[in-house]
Amino acid sequence: MEQLRLTVGLAHAVPGAEVLVQAVSGSEHLAANSAEADLHLCSLRHAIVASLGPNRPDITQWIRSVEIQGSLRQDGAGTYASTTSANGEWWFATVLRKDPVLQVLQQVDDQVDVDDDIQVIVKPDPCLGVTVVGLAAPRPELAPSAESAALEGYTSCVVEELLRTARLGTSPS
Repeated sequence: MEQLRLTVGLAHAVPGAEVLVQAVSGSEHLAANSAEADLHLCSLRHAIVASLGPNRPDITQWIRSVEIQGSLRQDGAGTYASTTSANGEWWFATVLRKDPVLQVLQQVDDQVDVDDDIQVIVKPDPCLGVTVVGLAAPRPELAPSAESAALEGYTSCVVEELLRTARLGTSPS
């Protein structure tokens, strides 16, 4: 369920992103914000949120896998590059809430030489229990710095998730 929440949260937050859903039956369905989609991303998101409640059908029993498509392509371990950004834009999703994400990103900024001009976008989705983060380069020459910061931010969030899980013995959010 966690990977489904992260994938759909990411696609829902990034314009033009899509999710290819493969059902356990073998059929494939495109979830997107377009008329050509089999399923609207908001509808898939609502189904997941409803599935999180007690005594609700578990949507994951019908889904074999999900894959990000559209305006995002996987760019490494957990980060996705925008295919529509002229200067470079990288995204990831985490189960951490907004405030811990901001703390992690500040630590990354303190440890790594991240250019001050790189735009940081933080989009929490409390219903799904995820936070989506984007790092955008305002100029092409800053793209490597934004990409590096996104990867460092993602890995630092994963470490924080693991530390919180170990301390609490439950979900890291």
